[in-house]
Order: sequence, then C-alpha cells, then structure tokens
Amino acid sequence: MSDRSDVSDVRLLLARRVLRPDAPPLDDAGVAVQAGRILAAAPTVELRARFPGARVRDLAGATLAPAFQDAHLHLLEMVQRATAAALGGVREADELVARLARAPAGSWALGFELNLHAFQGFGGTPRALLDRAVPDRPCAVASTDLHSLFANSRALAAAGLDPRGEGALQEADAEPLRQALPRLEGPALRAGLAVLAAELRGQGITRVQDFSGLALDRALWEAPDPAWLPLEVATSLLAHELGAPGAADFRSGDRRGRVTRGYLKLFGDGSLGSRTAWMLRPYLGRIDTGRATFRDAELAELVADAHRAGRRVALHAIGEAAVRQAARVLGPGDRLEHGQHVHPDDLAGLGRAGVCVCVNPAHLALDWQACLALLPQGGQGAYPLASLRRAGVPLVVGSDAPVVPARPWTAVRWAVQRATRDGQPAGGFHPEEGLSLGEALCLSWDPASRLRPGDPADLCALDGDPFEGAPDGLEDVRCLECFLEGEGQPAVGRSR
Repeated sequence: MSDRSDVSDVRLLLARRVLRPDAPPLDDAGVAVQAGRILAAAPTVELRARFPGARVRDLAGATLAPAFQDAHLHLLEMVQRATAAALGGVREADELVARLARAPAGSWALGFELNLHAFQGFGGTPRALLDRAVPDRPCAVASTDLHSLFANSRALAAAGLDPRGEGALQEADAEPLRQALPRLEGPALRAGLAVLAAELRGQGITRVQDFSGLALDRALWEAPDPAWLPLEVATSLLAHELGAPGAADFRSGDRRGRVTRGYLKLFGDGSLGSRTAWMLRPYLGRIDTGRATFRDAELAELVADAHRAGRRVALHAIGEAAVRQAARVLGPGDRLEHGQHVHPDDLAGLGRAGVCVCVNPAHLALDWQACLALLPQGGQGAYPLASLRRAGVPLVVGSDAPVVPARPWTAVRWAVQRATRDGQPAGGFHPEEGLSLGEALCLSWDPASRLRPGDPADLCALDGDPFEGAPDGLEDVRCLECFLEGEGQPAVGRSR
C-alpha cells in the first residue's frame, strides 16, 4: 500500500458524505484509492494530510457508497430479451397477438414477461393462438417468472416436440424448447453483453452472480482478454449441462480476470406464478401442492457428487416444502435461491445448516396479490426477510433479472416498505417481515467492497443520501457514477 512518501498514483475521491457498511457515515469525507484498492476512508482533512500531492476528484456534493451486488440474475436471457417482444401488462389474448405481430425480425418470434397472475388466458390452446399470431416462423412466449413457456406449432417442431400438442410447457418439460431457442453468439453476444454491462454499471452494480449456465461461462472464460467485460461476474453450471463438453473443468472459486466460477444450479421446485412452487399445503381452491423435483435421497446424492467435484450448489427453492428439503440437504458454502415461502418451524433448521439464502425483495411487486389469493393464511411466511435474519441465516439480494429489472433501489425499497409506492397493500404486506434501510443496504452492497483498507475500490456516487429522505422515495435515488477498481463510469441508461 501507500504512505506519505509514495502518493504519485494515489487518488482521492471526495464527497459530501461517505456511507460505510460496518461503521458510522462520514461527513465531508472520501476515500483514497491506489491500484484499484481502498487505502482509507476518512474525513477530507485527514486524507489530504495523509496523502499530500495525491490526485483529487471532487464528487461535488455526492454521497459515496459501496457499489451494489446483484446476487442472482441471468445475463444471457437479459441480452436475449432485447430481441423479443415485451409482453408486460398484456391481459387479453388479442392484445398478445398484437404485441407478437410487432416482434423484432428474426428466425424466431419471442415474447417475454407474460404475467400469468394478470393474463386472462389463451381462449383455447396456446399453440392455436400463437399459430394465429405468428404463422410463418417459430414463436415462443415466456412467463414473467420464466417457469412456463408457450409455443406455436413451428416452435414445438423445432424443439423435437409434437407440433400438435397444446403448446404449454412448464419446468423440466420446457427444457427441449429452451434449448431450441436462438441465442446470440460470438461478436453479437459480446456486443450485447457490453451494452448490458454499461446499463448495470449505470445502476451502481459492479458484481453479479449469473445463472445462465455454461454458455456464458465459456464465452467469458475463453475470451482473449479476461477483463474485457467491466463487471465482476460469477458464472454457473446447470444440471442438464453436467455431461456437456467443458463441464468437467467447472470448479467453484476458480478465477480468471474478472470471471469467477460459481455454483452448480439445481431446481428443487417451480414458481408461484406458474403454480408449481412446492408448498406444504394445497393452493387455495386446488388440491395440489405444486411440483417437487427430487426425493431427499436423490437430491442429497447430487449435492454430495457436486461437493466431491469441487462445486458448490445453488438450489432453487421457492415453496415451503422445497425450502424444508433444502435445509435438510444443503450445507455451508451452498446457497438456497429465493426462499420465498418459509414455514416458521424451518427457520432454525436453515440457520443451523449454515446455508446462504438469496432473497428477491422486488418480486413482492409480482407476488403479494397472488400470495393473498393462492395461499392459506394470507400468505403468512412469504418473503420472511426479518425472520430469516433473526434466525441467523446469511442473506444476499438478487433481482433474478429479467424476471424483474436489475434495479437495486427497487429491491431496497420493497425490502423496507413491502408495498407499492402508492401504499398497497395498506400498511405493507406482512410488514413485520420488513428490514430497516441500513439492513437492506448492507445486504445489497457488494460484500467485497466494504470500504476497508485493501478492499476493491468498487463504489457508487449517489445524488443524495438515502437516509435523508422518506422510504417511498428510495427508487428515486440515482447513481451518478460507478467505480470498478477505482475507474469510474458515468451512469447511462436503465437496466432491463
């Protein structure tokens, strides 16, 4: 590191206030940066005295804070979504047909974000409606939660499925269609990722955990310049890819440039939106409890095999029964993805398991009404953020983009308020499970960048102090500039 006699390459980033995860905020303060690392976070007068002659960047009254981590998203799907019709807000079949008619040109017509909580239905089989909407090329439509796919005859045939089928596929049954969907590759993929990275940086995000699988891992890992993408990315391996070329080399924690290999992703159940989350009790008005993927012994064997191969496991578990199973099988170093519905009896077991839970507070915008309509006891146990913390369960926050946009301040506000910006439901959805602003931010900030000496200088300059306004204004906080290893990028665009 540096001292008073060696400041030629030290930079001071000065701000009106510096927010630190593990210490009180500092007024009229800043950070000293050298070689992409934090030397100190201290009052301005102290920094100037300690590092005389250092280059100074005055952030003109901004608030300086750690950059954000998005601990669960899907980069390939986010890039792919830019080539598809946006179906958010569609309620009627005729409106769906009209949107798909405007799908971008290409070999396929794709649509994303069909909200099954709001959509009134296809008026027959999805295949028949999508054949009418797009008769001349394969067409596939994804639900908002990505757990349901709908296809026309040409898409079913392209996936090797019966073109006379109904065209409605869920969970593992949809995998052949997922594999048949067109994906960007080579220069087109690199260009799309570069645009997406700029948008994420514009939100103050410098670190992401991706769950697109081996295709993205290979694209990043084999790039000639291992640091070409201005993001810290952890990649993933999906269960159906275990026998694919290159999968045997995947070891959690291996690193090249800004790319780290992360988790083997397994699915323990489905989703609330597709009515496939595995619950302990039947959905209201139905006799089923969703869909389980594994028996305990089968899942335990998969997890043990992964650990022997040097891979940590990330298990998708949304329903109560799936979370209970995860607590029995996972261990320290593994992660439980989503954990949206947790029975109170299982909180202690999760804490003892030592498994980290990646929560998605912004999904409350999609699910709170469905929880009231579909689940017993008004959805009690849904999104139990405060209860998980009290049980000592380590938490991180992800968006699951493109299920919802990768906007950290939206997630923070939902974690705190648990209501829409206009106050619905009144008082918040189970407000006892809300977090304080400080708690929500500490879970959302990049865990590697806590503004301690030696931490990476991954920071964001904000246009105000979030602690000074009302909680319903948190989504109005803007990132003015995002720093990765001390190198700034002014905010541009909005992430998708």
